[in-house]
Amino acid sequence: MATSYDKLADRYEATARVLAERWHISLDEAFNAFRSYARAHQHQLAQLAREIASGDFDTHLIPHPATSHPSGDPTPPGAVSRHPEHPLP
Repeated sequence: MATSYDKLADRYEATARVLAERWHISLDEAFNAFRSYARAHQHQLAQLAREIASGDFDTHLIPHPATSHPSGDPTPPGAVSRHPEHPLP
């Protein structure tokens, strides 16, 4: 029998999966972005997960985490690299 905790964990994982698929990132990265946004904006995680699942929340409001690229450079495409050979202006 599923407990309330199990149901919440399933809801959080489903929400992270939605974000991970949209952003092409790992589940951990997606969950961390989701949790960070909820904390920073004083949203309850469970309520935000429900709103994302129902389509009532615009996920574009959650900052997209930087992703790792095969080159090892975590800089998103089109962004200025922070590597010493490419200093920021």
